[in-house]
Amino acid sequence: FCLTLAGVIQAVRDAARAARLFGAAEKLLQSLNAALDPSGSLEYDSNLANTHARLGEEAFANAWQEGRMLTLEQAVDEAMSKGS
Repeated sequence: FCLTLAGVIQAVRDAARAARLFGAAEKLLQSLNAALDPSGSLEYDSNLANTHARLGEEAFANAWQEGRMLTLEQAVDEAMSKGS
């Protein structure tokens, strides 16, 4: 859910929000001891790289870490909000 929305949000150029959702999604996958389906990882890698490039190293790392600190409920709220 967060990964798909992060890709959509990245596409509409809200890179900081997308990076937070990518971070939240990674944390969720790790907590479930799960991995991305190989068929979805090409799109994921592309969206993640685009987000990273738009933000730059420091801003991306900060937003990613903010996302990793979100609870599941906060991540869903972030994903569903209209953004800034």
